[in-house]
Amino acid sequence: MAITRLLVPLLLLLTHFAPAALAADYSAMDDKGEPVLTIYHAEGRRSERIVWFCEEIDMPYTLKFASGDLRASGEMAREVNPLMAMFPTVVYNDQVLVESAAILQLLQERHGNGKLAPAGDSPDYPKYLQWLHFAEGSAAPRFITEFLLQKAVGDNPPPPIVKAQLGRSDQVLTYLEDFLNRHPYFGGSEFSIADIMMLFNINFMSMVARHDMAPYPKVMDWKSRVESRPAFKRMREVALPNGFIGVPQ
Repeated sequence: MAITRLLVPLLLLLTHFAPAALAADYSAMDDKGEPVLTIYHAEGRRSERIVWFCEEIDMPYTLKFASGDLRASGEMAREVNPLMAMFPTVVYNDQVLVESAAILQLLQERHGNGKLAPAGDSPDYPKYLQWLHFAEGSAAPRFITEFLLQKAVGDNPPPPIVKAQLGRSDQVLTYLEDFLNRHPYFGGSEFSIADIMMLFNINFMSMVARHDMAPYPKVMDWKSRVESRPAFKRMREVALPNGFIGVPQ
């Protein structure tokens, strides 16, 4: 009985510390001293999100693209991902991955050291996770669909099926404006990868779709603040050497 009384507290103590003790140590460099992350990029595409993340946490990476040549950049991505050559395509520890939200979440969890995401038990975490995936799951489809439909219809009266899609961009922007009226960032109180995800869409609306953003001052203030971050400026220098070009896809 005495041994049992001693062992139980010891086992409980070991169990409490086991997750931390057994946590994997993911290196950003391989055995040859090369970055484990290669980003296949094209200017004006979502791959800039991954570059921005790496600049935020000083994570080494290899960036591959042909400056000013979308076709050539696409061929580079196709070499490693022939069935789904898209941006971003990354090679991470010999695994080929796509989808910017999934890539950012993986890299943040393994290399972020607590940066760019609230703690899992934080009050900010649920909304942070929502916005991280809302960017591509809800915002981008509505923004891009309405933009393309307006282009297709032009000045002609829209048919009912098109008319039903109009106004959905403003619905999303109103939703974003309401949240930013109560929080400084999409991650809540601190800048996070949810903000990295969301900026691309706002730039699409303001710079490509040329949507009227005057009704959304909180969104535009947030845009100005995140674009003033040193890491964002470094990303633009390396990933957008010709400035913003093309229509994001």
